[in-house]
Amino acid sequence: MEDRYDFCVDCGCRLRPDAYFCPECGAPVGGSEPPAGGRYSENDPSPAVTESRIRTLTLALGLYCIPVIILSFVFVFDASVMAETIYDNADFQQWLADNPDFALTENEFRSALLSVGGLAMASGIMAFISMVCVIIRRHATIAFVTCLLAAILCFWSIAGLVIGMLVALYIRSSEGIFTGDDSDQ
Repeated sequence: MEDRYDFCVDCGCRLRPDAYFCPECGAPVGGSEPPAGGRYSENDPSPAVTESRIRTLTLALGLYCIPVIILSFVFVFDASVMAETIYDNADFQQWLADNPDFALTENEFRSALLSVGGLAMASGIMAFISMVCVIIRRHATIAFVTCLLAAILCFWSIAGLVIGMLVALYIRSSEGIFTGDDSDQ
C-alpha cells in the first residue's frame, strides 16, 4: 500500500488524496503533519506567497530606483547644459515674459535643476536600499522606512508619492517575508 499524506510538508496546504505535487507551493508530496492549524498564518506566509511578494516588491522598487538613479545622475552632472538649453529656448523665454511672477535667472534655473536632480537621486538611492532589504529578506523596518523616505523625497510627483506610499504599506503588510528580527541591525 502506498503512503499518502494529508498536508504538504513545505507549506501545510491540504492535499487531495491523488496529489503528487502541492497545489499551493509545487513541492512534491512528502509529509503528513501540517503546521499548526493546517496552514501558514498571515504572519508566516507560505513559500509561494513569500516568493510572490518578494518578486512584486523587487519589481516595483527596481522599476522605480534604477531609472531614477540613472536619470538623476544625468540631471545632476549635466545640469549646466540642460539649464542653458532650456533657458535659451524661445518658448521658455516667451513663457517667462508672459509670467513675470516667475522671473528667474539662468543660474537660479540651474540651481533648481540641481536641487530636483539631487532629490531624485536621494529618492532612488532610498528605494534601492529598500529593494536590497527585500531581496536579502532582512531588516523589515529599514525596508519600510527607506521606501517611505523615497516616496517623500518624490514629493514633486503626486503619482510617485502615492505609489511610493502604497509600496511602503505593502512592505509593512508583508513583514512575514523577512527572516530574523530588526534588533540585529
